[in-house]
Amino acid sequence: MRKPLCMAAILTAMSLLLSACDSLLPQVSSQNRIHPEKQVLNLTVNEEPATLDSAVAIDPHSVNLLNNVMEGLMRLGKDNKPEPAIAQQVEVSADKRVYTFHLREARWSDGKPVRADDFAYAWQRVLHPQTHSRSAYLFFPIQGAQDYHRGRIGWKQVGIRVVDEQTLRITLTRPIPYFLGLTTTSAYLPQRADIVERLGRSYGKNAAELVYDGPFRISGWERGKSIILTRNEQYWDKGEVFLETVRAAVVRDTAEGIQLYHTNQTDTARVDQIYADLYKKTSDWKEQPTASVQFLQFNLQNPLFRNPHIRKAFSYAIDREALTDDLLKDGSMPASSVIPPAILPINERSGEIVEKRPELHRFDPQLAHEWLRKGMNDLNLKRFPEEVVMTVPDTDKQVALFLQNQFRRNLGVEVKIDPKPLRGFPQQLDRGEFDIAINEWRASYRDPGGVLVAFSTEGPCNPGKWSASEYDRWLEQAASTADEEKRIGLYLKAEKKLLEDAVISPLDFQSEAFIQRKWVKNMVRHPFGADLTLKEAFIEGKK
Repeated sequence: MRKPLCMAAILTAMSLLLSACDSLLPQVSSQNRIHPEKQVLNLTVNEEPATLDSAVAIDPHSVNLLNNVMEGLMRLGKDNKPEPAIAQQVEVSADKRVYTFHLREARWSDGKPVRADDFAYAWQRVLHPQTHSRSAYLFFPIQGAQDYHRGRIGWKQVGIRVVDEQTLRITLTRPIPYFLGLTTTSAYLPQRADIVERLGRSYGKNAAELVYDGPFRISGWERGKSIILTRNEQYWDKGEVFLETVRAAVVRDTAEGIQLYHTNQTDTARVDQIYADLYKKTSDWKEQPTASVQFLQFNLQNPLFRNPHIRKAFSYAIDREALTDDLLKDGSMPASSVIPPAILPINERSGEIVEKRPELHRFDPQLAHEWLRKGMNDLNLKRFPEEVVMTVPDTDKQVALFLQNQFRRNLGVEVKIDPKPLRGFPQQLDRGEFDIAINEWRASYRDPGGVLVAFSTEGPCNPGKWSASEYDRWLEQAASTADEEKRIGLYLKAEKKLLEDAVISPLDFQSEAFIQRKWVKNMVRHPFGADLTLKEAFIEGKK
């Protein structure tokens, strides 16, 4: 029996010695124990965010940045499904109309607690008529929200209740199956009333004046050059945030981004049609299909494009396969419909995407000429007007040149191109200052309604002022239908109406192409909502 006792004594002594030695060694964070390499990620972005005010942010660059420095009740996980964030628990009533969110102990980057009031305050700002937020529609499923937005009722009549500092209760007008998905969007992020009111109209313009409740905080921003993020030490889940620093270089020219990539100054870079063939067969090449549709938008207030035959003529003159295969080369797919495959549901029996849609907008030059003749006869035109202008974001000039050539070759129509800066482009369309325009819409949540709602009577992407009561009714019915087959049937009816009226001409379902170093791990890209989540990304194996 003495031998085991001696062994125990030796092990005890060794344990004490190792403990003493460990106390003399410099302490290393848990993140560095897991990933010992320097945790710095270098990125490129092709535009700076327009604002950091989540109540009005709608451009993808603002939404992406907010997704990584802020956090709402829920966030999109790796599987693109909502997962708990600031809300650690959610209770849903039996009739699925009341959602009660219980907040965890979370803090802003200045150490103050995140409270239920911060959410209610931010949401009221989104819905207030004077905010003119293009994201207000995301709250319309909430009881009274749409009437408040229209100025018909007071805030106390809206179904948003702060029960206590850690509890928020939401009442919907009717059950909708994707409500938790809405809470992952940037519009549903919290805001601090004291900071918003102190900064007034300048809120969201200066990153140094803001506070953050997400995985990172903005620690530097040199306008036109770079944005620096550092790990938020006040973040409730900081143990799962491995990157210490994220450096985003503002690179408006693809060639500059490629140069940074080859000189190891960035770990990922966007690729356009010029460089696609060069990288497609390399291991660095990545594609991310998105729930985004690019389309030609017609101004229905213009007498020429008020005519549906003229609109169909333009649409049938476009060779969409040539657009995606010969020009874009980024994995984008030709679109003869509106709902992107990325948000169409999967048939549980067959495992196939539910997609029963006729090709109402196909490439057919002969039919395009027939539609043009009909339209010109309707309008008593002997010659087609020469002053048609296509307004486009300056980032889409190559697509504009392609379409200009298509209209000239397949329709015999000359169209002038008017490129505009991306910032302010949606507002120009809202003012009706266009004939036709290249536009796009990305779903904010995983449901076909996330795209179709954009073109409803009061939709956020309806500058042509189209309105069809049956379209709006089908969307409203679909939103509250739990039976998936019936819901999709209603959405497909609405989509068919949109296409038959040729309100827009779908061009392509967009994909993003980029190159990325193999040592970048766990950087999650989403097809809808924000493009990118960096929360659990890390660097491993970098030489």
